[in-house]
Amino acid sequence: MGVLPKDNEALPRLIGESLIDIIAESIICLEFEPGTQLIEEEFCNRFNISRAPVREALHVLCSEGLLERKPRRGVFVPFLSIERLDEICACRVPLEGLAAASVARTATSAIIAQLEACLNDMKRGIRRGNTEDAFVANVRLTTSIHMNCQNSTLQKILTTLDRQALRYRFFCYNKRSDFIKKSLNSNALIVQAIREKNETDASMLTQELVQDSWKMIRNIIKD
Repeated sequence: MGVLPKDNEALPRLIGESLIDIIAESIICLEFEPGTQLIEEEFCNRFNISRAPVREALHVLCSEGLLERKPRRGVFVPFLSIERLDEICACRVPLEGLAAASVARTATSAIIAQLEACLNDMKRGIRRGNTEDAFVANVRLTTSIHMNCQNSTLQKILTTLDRQALRYRFFCYNKRSDFIKKSLNSNALIVQAIREKNETDASMLTQELVQDSWKMIRNIIKD
């Protein structure tokens, strides 16, 4: 059975437009469920492309941890695991704090307006009961902080970590409605700290948010 959407079903566009991004997003949004095998030929037929770019995309996503290659069996979407979550979050806690502190130090009024717009979109999604809209707005806010941290090396590391973390975050969003509101409240405090150019609070609040999310997701997976 094929795992790709039918022709009349649009793939999401949360991250980007490249084949790597499209596959990554389908994994993050659980369109490709854990345990699903991804077949090169299906992607070739769906997008009318050769095997080379498909093989390269799957290779990149395997190296990033979003996919796993099993000898003589193929490429699969890995199951969510507490061990993997712990590894991801242990790295994210200090790095996300570092990024937030950097943005608090250098943020322009345009960047702050961008972050506030993301917060408003999160509120709108929550008010409408639209989990996916709230999630997308949350991702945009996090990505904006990453892209404006004035540290290209940190950006690259966080981009890779975030791809892996997003799958767990999306899973939690869909399992616990209170997670969305807690995330909104925490992000509002982070944006306020950035607006006030308070590097210490921006870093501390961001690290607390990642740690709290980590604990909540851990409990959900454990159950």
